[in-house]
Amino acid sequence: PSNNHLDVLKILEGVNINPDEKIIAPLSYGNRKYAEKVEEIFDKKYGGKFIPLKEYMSIQDYTNILEGANTCIMGHKRQQGMGNIIMMLRLRYIVYMNEESPAYSFLKKNGIKLFSLKDIERMKDEITKPLEHHYIIENIRIIKNLFNANKNRQRTKKIIDEMINKKLTHAKS
Repeated sequence: PSNNHLDVLKILEGVNINPDEKIIAPLSYGNRKYAEKVEEIFDKKYGGKFIPLKEYMSIQDYTNILEGANTCIMGHKRQQGMGNIIMMLRLRYIVYMNEESPAYSFLKKNGIKLFSLKDIERMKDEITKPLEHHYIIENIRIIKNLFNANKNRQRTKKIIDEMINKKLTHAKS
């Protein structure tokens, strides 16, 4: 439920989806009854255009499915799906996110070109239009810089150091 699929459905109501376009929704995680309800509602609205991914699959199979698309809509407000968001940006997607998500703020602050859910209404005839090439190149450059192995080690070390310092400070009190 925290992915807000039904909120995204409401946002998509004004968007014209071409006959050859599909809506792919990973539903293999979380509450199974919720996933079934989302599938039922989206299928009723979009029929064969809606493709629910109900089973876990290899990363290669997942990537193969996603390589055929170019738009990602993330409706969640809390920090989640960061791995998918990064993958979508590297796959050259145009990404729409909930402005309340900490990931949205983090990515925007770091220069990533992405859009808010509110932009969908304004851009409703263009949401599947590919992101301009110079933005794609810049997004990939930023992602590589933000999420490389060395940066990940530095961030992990910083977190561990902070935890140790807090524990030592707390033990002295």
